[in-house]
Amino acid sequence: MKYVKFTLFPTITLAIAWAVLQGGVWMYSGIAALLMLLVGGDALMPEDLDEPSYTATGFLNIMLYVQLPILLLITTLAVVTAVPGEVLGIKAFMLEFAALDLERTREISTAPQWLAALVAFGFLYGAGGTNVAHELIHRTYSMRDLIIGRWLLAFTGDASFAIEHVYGHHKNLATPKDPATAQRGETVYHFIVKSTVGSYLSAWALERDRLKKFGYSVWNPVSSRMMRGNLMTVALAAWCFYLAGWTGVLMFTFMGVMGKTLLEIVNYMEHYGLVRSPDQKVEPRHSWNSNKWMSTALLYALPRHSHHHAEADKEYWHLRAYPHAPMMPHGYLTMILIALFPPVFKRMMEPRLADWDARFANPVEKALAQQASRASSNRNLHTIRITSAKGGEAVSIEHTREREVMLNTALKNGLGFPHNCRVGSCTQCKCKLTSGRVSELTDSSYVLSEEDLAKGMILACQSIPLTDIEIEVDLASTSGDRLVDTRGEIVATRALTHDIQEVTIRLEEPMQYRAGQYVELRFNEFSLSRNYSIAQAPKGKPLTELVFHVRKVPGGRFTEWLFEADRKGTRLDVSGPFGDFYLREADSDNPIVCVAGGSGMAPVKALLEQAAWTGVTRNVHYAFGARTQADLYALDDMAGLTREWRGTFNFVPVLSAEPSQSAWTGQRGLVSDSLAAVNVEWRKAQAYLCGPPAMIDAARERLLSLGVPAQQIYADAFLDSSHVNAGGQPTAGASALQAA
Repeated sequence: MKYVKFTLFPTITLAIAWAVLQGGVWMYSGIAALLMLLVGGDALMPEDLDEPSYTATGFLNIMLYVQLPILLLITTLAVVTAVPGEVLGIKAFMLEFAALDLERTREISTAPQWLAALVAFGFLYGAGGTNVAHELIHRTYSMRDLIIGRWLLAFTGDASFAIEHVYGHHKNLATPKDPATAQRGETVYHFIVKSTVGSYLSAWALERDRLKKFGYSVWNPVSSRMMRGNLMTVALAAWCFYLAGWTGVLMFTFMGVMGKTLLEIVNYMEHYGLVRSPDQKVEPRHSWNSNKWMSTALLYALPRHSHHHAEADKEYWHLRAYPHAPMMPHGYLTMILIALFPPVFKRMMEPRLADWDARFANPVEKALAQQASRASSNRNLHTIRITSAKGGEAVSIEHTREREVMLNTALKNGLGFPHNCRVGSCTQCKCKLTSGRVSELTDSSYVLSEEDLAKGMILACQSIPLTDIEIEVDLASTSGDRLVDTRGEIVATRALTHDIQEVTIRLEEPMQYRAGQYVELRFNEFSLSRNYSIAQAPKGKPLTELVFHVRKVPGGRFTEWLFEADRKGTRLDVSGPFGDFYLREADSDNPIVCVAGGSGMAPVKALLEQAAWTGVTRNVHYAFGARTQADLYALDDMAGLTREWRGTFNFVPVLSAEPSQSAWTGQRGLVSDSLAAVNVEWRKAQAYLCGPPAMIDAARERLLSLGVPAQQIYADAFLDSSHVNAGGQPTAGASALQAA
C-alpha cells in the first residue's frame, strides 16, 4: 500500500484526460475531480504521519519519469482535438484504441467547456510538470533526472526555475533577497508578478555569472542552460503549431501560464510571512508544512516542505512528516483557493504568524518579524486630510489598516467625526471628497441625494482610502471618543423580561464613552458583527465591564444562540464607542423628552443616569412603549431616577397590546400618541428617541407637529434583519443591528 499511493497521480492524470476529452459537459470533470480529490480528500482523510522505508526506489522514480510522456500526450491530444480533420492519424488511433472520438469532442464542446478543460490541464502542467521537475532538478548528481526535469519545466516556460530555485531560493528563502518568499501582507496577485519576474532575472544573473567564469555567453544555447530551457519551450510550441497552427500555440501558452501561476501560488503559501537572518541556517521552521494525506500522496510528498528545506537533497520518499513544524491549516489545493481571496487568507494566517513569532522565531527573527509586520502595515499607509467648510485649521491623520473604513480611522485618532449607524444608512457621516480615491463598500446612491452625489459626497463609514485623500466635513471636535479595539468575555447574564436579557462583558482594555453610545460585538460563532448600546452610565471614568440589554429576535441566529444556553465564558471582540446619541448641553429651562421602546431602554437609561450623576436640573418626560406589562422592565431604576432627579422627572409606561380586562391603570395605545397630552414647552425641548424604526418615525412626526425643532430631535433606531430595503440597505440609522 505504501507504494500504491504514489501511483495515484499518473493514474488520475490519465483518467482525467480521458474523461475531459469525451467533450461536452465531460470537460468540466477535470476541475470537479481535482476539487473532490484534493479539497475533499484532504478534509476527509487523516493526517499522513507514516514514515515507512522504501526499497523499490526504481519504481518510485518511474512514477516521476512517466509524467513527461503523459504531459506530451495530453498536450498533443488537446491541440489536435481543437482543429477539424485528421492530424498524423492521431484521431483514428485514439478512436480505435482508447474509445476517444476526438472529432466528435470538438463538435459538441462549447467555449466555456474548452476553458474548463484547459484550466484542468494547466493544473496538471503545474502538479505533474513543475512539481515533478522540482524533485528532479535537485538531483544534480543525475544528468538523466536533470534533463527530464528541464523538459517538464519547458511546458510552463520556466527555464529559470531549474537555476533560481536550486541556487537562489534554497539559499535566500525567508529573506528579502528571495523573490519566491511572500512578505507579510503581500497579496498573491502582487506576489505572482514579483516572483515570476524576480526569479527569471535572478536565474539569468546566476547563469550569466557562472558562464562568465568560463568565457561563455549566457546567450549561447550550447553552454547556457537558460537558453536551452527556453528553446525546449519553443520546441514544444513548434510541435503544437505543427499539429494545430496558432490555435495549438495559444492553447499550449494558456496551459503553460496556468501551470506557472499554480507554481507561484504554491510558492506564496509555502513561505508566507516567515523571516530568517541571511547568516542563519535554513531550518524546518522556515517553511509552512502540511501532512494532509491526499496532498502528500498526489504531489509526491511536496507538502512535507519543512524537511525538504532542511535537507534539499532527500528524495521524496525519504521526506519526514515533521508534525511539530509550522503547519498550514489546510491541504494544498484548499490553500491555493483561499489564497485567491487575500482578505480571507490574511485573516487566516495572521494568528499563525503570531504563533510562529512566539514559538519558532529566535531573538533575531523576532526583531525581523516585527519589522516585517510594520512594513506590512505601511503598505496600506495613506494620509487623510480633513478640512472644514467653516474654515479653520486642517487635521491630518494616518490610515494604516487594510480594508478599514476611514470613519474608524478618524475615531481611533480621537476625532469627533459625525456618525451614527455605520452601515451606510443614516448619512450622518457624509463628507465631501475633494481629492484622492476611495473604495466604497456599498452603493451610496441609495441614501445620498442627487445634489450630494454631484458634489462628490461620500459616506465615511463605507469608504476605504486607496490613495492619500482630502475630505471636507465639520468635526464635532478634534478630541472626541477614541475608538478601542479589544477582547472581552461574557461574565454574567440575567433575564430582564421574557425576551430581553442583560449581558455583562468584561473587557481586557478599559473603554471611555459617552452615555447613550454603542459598541460592536464580534463573536467567533458568527461571521457577522452585532451592535449594542451600553446600558450603564460611565460616570466620569473608563469602564472595564459593560452592560447591554439584548432582545431576542425570532429567527435571529445570534440572539437565539444567546438565549438557548448559559453563555458565560464566551470570548468575543469588542470595538467602540460609536454613535452620536448622547445628551446635548442646554439651558436649564430646556426640557428633555425621551421616547423609547423595548431594549431601547438601554441607551436612554444610561443617558439619564449620567445626567443625574452630573447634576442636570432640566425637567424630563420619559415615555416608554411596550406591548404588555410583561414587556416592562427597569422600573426600579426609573423609580430611583425619579427620586434622585433634581428637577421634575416623569416616567410614563405606555402599553399598546395590554388585554382590556387586565388591571392595568396606566396609559394605553401608541407611545407616540401619548405625547400630545404632555404639558411641555415643545419649542425648547430636546427629544431623544430610541427603539424600532416605526416607533421612531411616528414619534418624530408627532414631535415635529408639536413644535420641536427638527435639529433638536436625536434618534437611535434599533434594526433587526427584517429592516432592509430593496437595495439591500437598512431602512434607518441604527446603532444596534439586533439580529442576523
